[in-house]
Amino acid sequence: MARLSNSVCLILIFPLLLNLAFSKTLKRDVKALNEIKASLGWRVVYAWVGDDPCGDGDLPPWSGVTCSTQGDYRVVTELEVYAVSIVGPFPTAVTNLLDLTRLDLHNNKLTGPIPPQIGRLKRLKILNLRWNKLQDAIPPEIGELKSLTHLYLSFNNFKGEIPKELANLPELRYLYLHENRFSGRIPAELGTLQHLRHLDVGSNHLVGTIRELIRFEGCFPALRNLYLNNNYLTGGVPAQLANLSNLEILHLSYNKMSGIIPAALAHIPRLTHLYLDHNQFSGRIPDVFYKHSYLKEMYIEGNAFKPGVNPIGFAWFITLCAMLPLLLCIFSSMAAIASGNFYQDFDITWGDGRGKILNNGDLLTLSLDKASGSGFQSKNEYMFGKIDMQLKLVPGNSAGTVTAYYVSFLVIEIASKFQGLFALVAKCKGNREQQFYLWFDPTADFHTYSILWNPQRIIFSVDGTPIREFKNLESNGVPFPKNQPMRIYSSLWNADDWATRGGLVKTDWTQAPFTASYRNFNADACVWSNGASSCTSNSPSTSNTWLSQELDTRSQERLQWVQKNYMIYNYCTDNKRFPQGLPPECSIS
Repeated sequence: MARLSNSVCLILIFPLLLNLAFSKTLKRDVKALNEIKASLGWRVVYAWVGDDPCGDGDLPPWSGVTCSTQGDYRVVTELEVYAVSIVGPFPTAVTNLLDLTRLDLHNNKLTGPIPPQIGRLKRLKILNLRWNKLQDAIPPEIGELKSLTHLYLSFNNFKGEIPKELANLPELRYLYLHENRFSGRIPAELGTLQHLRHLDVGSNHLVGTIRELIRFEGCFPALRNLYLNNNYLTGGVPAQLANLSNLEILHLSYNKMSGIIPAALAHIPRLTHLYLDHNQFSGRIPDVFYKHSYLKEMYIEGNAFKPGVNPIGFAWFITLCAMLPLLLCIFSSMAAIASGNFYQDFDITWGDGRGKILNNGDLLTLSLDKASGSGFQSKNEYMFGKIDMQLKLVPGNSAGTVTAYYVSFLVIEIASKFQGLFALVAKCKGNREQQFYLWFDPTADFHTYSILWNPQRIIFSVDGTPIREFKNLESNGVPFPKNQPMRIYSSLWNADDWATRGGLVKTDWTQAPFTASYRNFNADACVWSNGASSCTSNSPSTSNTWLSQELDTRSQERLQWVQKNYMIYNYCTDNKRFPQGLPPECSIS
């Protein structure tokens, strides 16, 4: 009987396998994928082999293409082509793949607008276009994607108003719009989304008030994380905000809000992180906030609170030095672009297996135990560029460990001094250091550490907020290293002989292994190879705005706030370190 049952199973399954093996891919999808292949260029050509994107005979499906069988045909249901430095406009042919459920083109160099034809993808659930250079307004047709649950549009150059048509997406759960150029008011209609858990519109040019945003009764019933930081919001914090009973993170930093903080806000039961810093709030923080069972962090700096008002949580340190080797030749160039895959961009150089590249090259981890630490370095050397790396530091009691992240002569050593307290110490030529508090816990999540390096200046940023600018003042006699190509390095190692009060506190090896994580490496840079730069004087430079980028008015204001409120050490005021006189740039405004 068992043998008969097995035979029946084989008889039933065999036709299904035959159907899958011999089904033809829908001509519509084959045509669309070949058009996409032609537009994307060599970056995908090498991985897209054969005539059938879904696989043909002995050939597998094209890399990043997932298909499924519908009736007598195979259709493309997922397209994932990310972190391969695709340059050019959004491939409109994608909108002909009508059965797509996932479209992931993140971490490329796509330009221009999202085409209005995007509304044709009625089955799309996940749309990920972050970390590109897309621009213009988001088309209202995006509101036709009724199945969409995740929308990632952050770190682009979108402008105009946030379309209220996003409120027509009944299944939307995660909406990421931060680090763009959106203006106007946040549509209150978003509050009608019954499943929305995460809303991030930070670092834009938005105006209005929170009261306007939550004006609909019963709004945002499922919202857990609300990021409104780094905009131009005004008004106060309304007590009605406490009706968002599932809220866990409320980020209001760097706005122009005012008034007192209502005690009702402390009655949000699961609130864990409250960021009020750098506004115009006044009065006192009600005592009930300090008795909240779940509130881990509350930042209050840069306001007009009465004396005695204290933050909740730890402060974090960062030290950055200014001397970065620069090439002074000023030209218009097209830089070589490295983007986001650790297999392609880095080598694990030591650690005997303690450094690992995971998730198809999207994640790199370094580990430290009592026997050894680990480290990596970039395959390329660079001359000029904008370099981003997201880091998540060693959590918990990691006192004595040091995570060093550096670009040749620029060394940032992230030392864990005590449990819950970190100091980022930079070492470089000239001892030109500045130290800052950080306004977040660098172990709780990933944060982006950036260096913009062009012929006029160096700008250090954390999560898009500039914290240090070092200008080229060589004409005033200030050294500015040049003609020195640089690699990117990082390592995790034990330094409990000096990092913890001169070695008084030793590393607790029962907490090992200690692990630091890296992701979303992104470098727009001139690659140095065989004694020459990939940048040439006759190359186009339309996409390399970083070559002449400087701080705009808003960025200068943010820089001033950081230096006024978070700087704890400045080499320009350290006469003991420079007994023969302070460096000349210290006297140049």
